[in-house]
Amino acid sequence: MNLLMMICLVPLLFMSQAWAHINIEQITGTTYTIQLRLQDTLASKQEIKALVEQELERVNQSLSVYREDSEISKFNLSDAGKPISVSARLWDVLQISRSVSAQTYGALDVTLGPVIEFWGRRALQGKNRGQLELARLKTGMDGFSLDSGTVTKVIRGLEINPSAVAKGYGVDRVANILDDLGVHHYLVEIGG
Repeated sequence: MNLLMMICLVPLLFMSQAWAHINIEQITGTTYTIQLRLQDTLASKQEIKALVEQELERVNQSLSVYREDSEISKFNLSDAGKPISVSARLWDVLQISRSVSAQTYGALDVTLGPVIEFWGRRALQGKNRGQLELARLKTGMDGFSLDSGTVTKVIRGLEINPSAVAKGYGVDRVANILDDLGVHHYLVEIGG
């Protein structure tokens, strides 16, 4: 073995020995996996799992478009022009969505549901330009306004699907819990 190769391999050997002593635990739920080092905290795996699942339930209750009783589903069914008080979670995600949309010159648009549905579900049916334009009239990031904890639908028929932001927001919420518990080394994955 030449000298250069030995110089490169020796640090790797010491690093692998150091990593061998780190005890990585895993917490899993239906839609999430957390890998963490429990030595950092006094909380047990069961306590952490309970806190994480409570928070993810609160996030889903606010942001899931698949739950009829969620906050976003109720907003999507509401009439235009009526301010609706929303939770801090929904408010945060809508503000993040607005900010990312502005920073990406509209590349993120959480209101595109009708257009996506037009191209997706109706793909096997006859499509025409008029139907597409009707779908597009129900979209746009300017189709809702945010004011002091309320959201107002400006465009009639507008629906918001925050899924593009919600998973990352959920990861951030779980990370906050782990940080508060004193866990310093972790990896959080939600929904694949």
